[in-house]
Formats: sequence, structure tokens, C-alpha cells
Amino acid sequence: MVSLALMLVSFSDSKTTGLSQISELLSLKSKRPAIVVSAGAGEFAVDSGEANPDLFVDPIVKLGSVLMQSDMSVLRPTILPVANWGVLKGMVDAPALGRVLVEDVPGEAVKTGKLFFASKPYSTISLKSISLLKFEKKIQVAGYFEGAQESPFKIAVSAKEGVDGVVFAQSLATGLGGKFRVTDKVWFIDFDAQAWRRGFSTLLSKAQAGSKSESVTRNPGRLETDDTGEPLAQSLAQTSETKGLALSLLNQTVSSLSDQLVEQTFAFPNTVTRLNLNNYPSLKKYIGDFIRSVSAKATAGATVSRPGQSRVTLPTNLLQRIDPNRPGELVIQTDFRLSVELNLAGPSGGDSREPFKIQIL
Repeated sequence: MVSLALMLVSFSDSKTTGLSQISELLSLKSKRPAIVVSAGAGEFAVDSGEANPDLFVDPIVKLGSVLMQSDMSVLRPTILPVANWGVLKGMVDAPALGRVLVEDVPGEAVKTGKLFFASKPYSTISLKSISLLKFEKKIQVAGYFEGAQESPFKIAVSAKEGVDGVVFAQSLATGLGGKFRVTDKVWFIDFDAQAWRRGFSTLLSKAQAGSKSESVTRNPGRLETDDTGEPLAQSLAQTSETKGLALSLLNQTVSSLSDQLVEQTFAFPNTVTRLNLNNYPSLKKYIGDFIRSVSAKATAGATVSRPGQSRVTLPTNLLQRIDPNRPGELVIQTDFRLSVELNLAGPSGGDSREPFKIQIL
């Protein structure tokens, strides 16, 4: 009975708390300045009465964060920000994001090279305002972290007793998953392809688990458009099997990209990267597996397809018609939309070629 009572007390002490309060409590418990970075959620259920900083943030860690303690306590996510999940969002249970205010860090918060600042209740800081602060060097954050309108990350800071500018800049880079780089006049927080890959791997694992559900990733009842207002092509990955194969191809595609291509594709919005399949032969098997999974099955001159497998079936001889010398291109976009544009031999044979596009994700 005593154990049950303790459990009930512990449960009752856990309540939903905003990022700013979490950063303040983490600072008090760890006895050092603190920065809390979220991939999207603006609040978490924590036990404010827990004195041990590791146990205090454990509920957030279990949801996919990690606590790092040096000169500053840093609680950071291990997944890409929700705003960057693109077409994978429909396969993953997203956290309740809530609404928070975005506040600028005022210039007067910097004194003698230190930052004296604590996020207001239910507020997160504007990354763009960080670049205006007058430390020993300017802090410059890559556009990927700032976002088009606001940062895809939510950030709260508690440094009431002050934190050195370089320590703050380094901790901010750690929290965002950025690469810290120093020049004579600037502390840069650059896009880090390796950190991005780790965040993508976590997102992909969740999407693969979610792909086993028969729910579709897009609503067929309305016309969906991209950020520019253009209609989105309908994905052929409509079953758990085809979703799984599509995600395997996505994983192989990202693995095949150099760090430079990862940055060029995913660090900027609305980017389209085209991969010549002759230069990426490892992708052909995964493309073939996906095509076979959505192609109509032919038996003794009859074509058989089943409702629910896919609303579009591909020709049974599609793979045989692909030009072996110029097979085509795989296209991947910032929002993880994936398609393949194939060169097919024309029905009359000879040198004639027909383009054929397949929307995979």
C-alpha cells in the first residue's frame, strides 16, 4: 500500500510544464545555466519536485531527447523538428505542439561578454534576435535553424546568473544539432549533415513503425498542394507493404547522398535533387521492389489487381521496358517526396523513348 501511495504521489506531481519553466527548473537542479530545445512540442509532463536533474528530465528523454551537462545544461531532441517531417508526418504520431509566444532576446541582456537572460513564461526565443547580440563575436545561425517565418525548433534559456557568450553559442549549437565553427569575428552554427542524419534515422524508424498502419499518408478527398500552391501528385504507397518499401527506398536514397548533397537538399526549403540512376546503381533494386509491389499481376493473359492495394496499377512489363543505358532519374525533395522518372522503350521499339513518372512518396 505504501508503494502504491508513493506511485500516486509521484504521478500527481507530474504535470504539463512549458519549456521556459523546464529550463528554469533544470538550471536550479543542475546548478548551472540551462537551455532546452524541442523539436516542436512547447510543453512536457515533468515532476517539478524531483531534485535530480537527470530524473527530472527523464520523461522528456523517454520521448526522444538527451541531456548533456558541461558549463551549461543542454536538453536537446534526437529527432528532426516536426515542421520538417514533410510527407512522413502522416505516418508518425506527432506530439501536441501547443502555442507559445516567440520573444526577442534584448540587447541589454548582454553585459561584460555574458548573457543574463531567462525566457518568459510560455515563451521561446527568436533565433534571429540572437545574431544582433553584441558578444565578443557575432553569433550567426544557419538559415535551416532559423526557418522561413520562425525557427522549427523551440528554445528556452535560463541564465539568470549569466553565461559566457562562447559557452552560450556552443550550447546553442549542441541543442540545435549544429556544427560550431569559429572565425575572427563570428561564432557560426552551421548545418551539420551527420547530426541531421541521426535525426532523420530516428524519424524514419518512427515512420516505419507507423507505416504498418493501413491509414493513408494523404487525404484523397481533397486536392493537396505544396508550399508554392502546386498540386501534389498522389503517392502510390497506399498499403503497409508499399509504404514499407517506399521508406526503404527513402532510407537507401539518403544513405547514398554525400554530406554536401544532404545539406543542399534538406537545409533549404522547396529543393529538388535529381539523381541519375546510372550514378546510383544501388537504388535500382529498391525501385524495382517498389514497382513490383504496385504493378498489376498478369496470369495467362489476364490482368489481376485488388482494390486497396493501390488506386493506380502499373503495367506488368514496366521493368522490362526500362532503358538499361539511360534508365532515368530518382527525384527527392526537401519534404521527402520521392519519385522516379524512367525512360521506357517505345511500343514500336527502335530508338524511341517514353518518359514515365512514378510518385513513390
